Amino acid sequence: GKVFLRMVVRITMIGSLLGMLLGAAPTGTWPVSKPLFAEDFEHCGDAGAVPEGWTFFTNTRTVSLSRERAHSGSFSLKLVDIDPKRAVGLRSPRIPAVAERIYVVEWWYWGEERNNQSLYLEFWNKAGHRISGTSFGCSGKGRWVRGRNRVAAPAGTASLTVHVNSFSTNRATGWFDDIVVYASSLKNTLKRKPYPPAAVRHPCGLYRQEDVERARRNIEKHAWAREVLNSLRRSAAFWHDVPEDKLTYWIPDLTPFRVVDCPACGAGWRFAWGGTSEKLVCRKCGFTWPNPDYPESASQTFIDPLGMPQVIPYYRGKPSTEYGAAKTDVYRLSGHLRHRRVGRLSGLGAAGKVYALTGDVSYAATVRRVLLRLARVYPHYLPHDWNHVYRDYSNLQSGKLSGWKLADAGIFIQLATAYDLTYNSGVYSDADKVLIEEGCFREFARLMTATSPRGCCINDGPTAMGAGALAGLMLGDHNTIAWAIEPPDGFLGFIEQYFVRDGHWYEASPSYEAMSIHPLYVTPEALRGYSDPPSVKPPERYDNLDLLAHPLMKKILLASAHCVMPDGNLPPTNDSTWGAHYSWHWAEKNAFWYPTSKNRRILAWAMGGKASSTGDEYALFRRDPDFDPGKLDPLSPAADSQIQPGVGWAMLRSGDTSSDVALFLDFGPKGSGHGHPDRLNIIYYDYATELVTDLGYLGWGHPNHPWLRCTASHNEVIVDGQPQGAAGGEVELFSGRGGPVQ
Repeated sequence: GKVFLRMVVRITMIGSLLGMLLGAAPTGTWPVSKPLFAEDFEHCGDAGAVPEGWTFFTNTRTVSLSRERAHSGSFSLKLVDIDPKRAVGLRSPRIPAVAERIYVVEWWYWGEERNNQSLYLEFWNKAGHRISGTSFGCSGKGRWVRGRNRVAAPAGTASLTVHVNSFSTNRATGWFDDIVVYASSLKNTLKRKPYPPAAVRHPCGLYRQEDVERARRNIEKHAWAREVLNSLRRSAAFWHDVPEDKLTYWIPDLTPFRVVDCPACGAGWRFAWGGTSEKLVCRKCGFTWPNPDYPESASQTFIDPLGMPQVIPYYRGKPSTEYGAAKTDVYRLSGHLRHRRVGRLSGLGAAGKVYALTGDVSYAATVRRVLLRLARVYPHYLPHDWNHVYRDYSNLQSGKLSGWKLADAGIFIQLATAYDLTYNSGVYSDADKVLIEEGCFREFARLMTATSPRGCCINDGPTAMGAGALAGLMLGDHNTIAWAIEPPDGFLGFIEQYFVRDGHWYEASPSYEAMSIHPLYVTPEALRGYSDPPSVKPPERYDNLDLLAHPLMKKILLASAHCVMPDGNLPPTNDSTWGAHYSWHWAEKNAFWYPTSKNRRILAWAMGGKASSTGDEYALFRRDPDFDPGKLDPLSPAADSQIQPGVGWAMLRSGDTSSDVALFLDFGPKGSGHGHPDRLNIIYYDYATELVTDLGYLGWGHPNHPWLRCTASHNEVIVDGQPQGAAGGEVELFSGRGGPVQ
């Protein structure tokens, strides 16, 4: 508790430093020149006017100077969006810019809670055509919030503009002030230099030596634990058995790409592909590749992050018109095969765990050779998102392994664990450690810390933070660890911003809540008791970190346990799939974090009648060998009627058995992103069945997705026959006569 309070005090002392750390390169802040453009709106006219040289984005002209509030001086720029379907915006004058240069934009934003808007940095060519634009979200907090981010100017850039804008699907009011644009002195290619092996005492990550000893005792005592070890052996078998000369096949020289539509039938990439690491098979039309009728005879040349050219072959075809497809004529089919191969890297963690539990050095040798191969090619992989390849790491989504940093982060959690557990095995030379730490973990840290730990979809943030924390531990790097945990976007700020007071995920979707909390344990557990090396001095240093001291952490893993319905499922409300369950794995973690009698009894309930004979990898390393949850009296948190006002759910129940009835009412604010316009939606359960149903979620790229996200597909009240709006602030209904409904 003292550590948490000390961190809060320190946060107020170094607020300006945090702003620089948010998108910084691992070595510190972004070097910048004098401002290219600065606007504080103090000399632009009187209230209601528009700053000179700024132009409206649409015909909706509800953007003007305001005296209502200002971050500095007396004026700010007020943007009012009352249209739920059209965006409102104002664009700055053109600012001269140079291709390939990195530009930094800073601004301040004020909006009430849920009044979210955005700021774009746009790039234009000599002909006056916009060639790219990158948006940065501005979240309403009821206070002035500083934004800072950077973008690399694309080829052909002649000028740039700043564009403040509301979203096309919301209504919101906000104020912008003190907008500044700099040209960064950073080059697109981050400088690399050799470092000696990190002065770190291993194992230092998720599993310390005491955890390994606990796991070994569980294996001696429990059949379930021995089965977990056997499962780890099976997972480790792939890399353990891969011959040395096949490593270049499984970890290729060229960048892997996930996003590839079917060139034969146009099936979108999210649903198109089955097959193997050697052959693609379209699930829709049966098309197979390699195929002589679809040769990759075209190619694109990109400059990789080390400044070397990389030639990517592709098949040029007609763009798909299917819903959810990438809609491009570039089909990197061999790139998708490479993506399927490198995905096997997530299994390397099992090899490290088997070594730690058995002492079989052959598994440590497996980890070494795989990491050495990856260290040679990973720095050269091209950062890319679904549709674009980038010269640097400043794009929020772009990763190296699949087009999303989430994939890199999930894999690197396992790679860091494997390296950590095998470090002292004797298989690594100092030269091996230098290459692995530089080519794998330092390069990964460069990729991640160049942008916010919040992630591009927010629900990917916990995975990013966990991987960042582990990479920082492997490197002994305070800056990377600070990136993972410091507010506003690191772990402490993240849980306060995206989990409501009930402990639920802000999007009010059980499925996306599960996606977010599944990896949430990694950061607080990897950093439990962490202290910086003596070289890090106060107030920056950490001593005996305890992230679990935050009061919200006591609610997060149990929040959805209270929402289990009589059919055994969680309600498929908003973007949540039917059949989602409360996982006993979360109850296990919660009981380890806070080992009260109540939490242990909830664990017994969550595990059902198999509590004594069930365990997983987490239980293997964390559960006390003498603790048997099957001997406890189960305590159901889903037996009583209750209201959860933070997320806006009410549940009326007659009990918690399959023969009981329940009524679920969704009355809360529309969860942004994955929420539906369906306030007062109901779901009714009886006879162990969902009788009054909600269709839930079929996937972002599913052709029926637009129908599922409209008011008419739900069971709720409407006014004057109008669908509910996707309001950014308080929901405001309008009558058909144009006036507000009383």
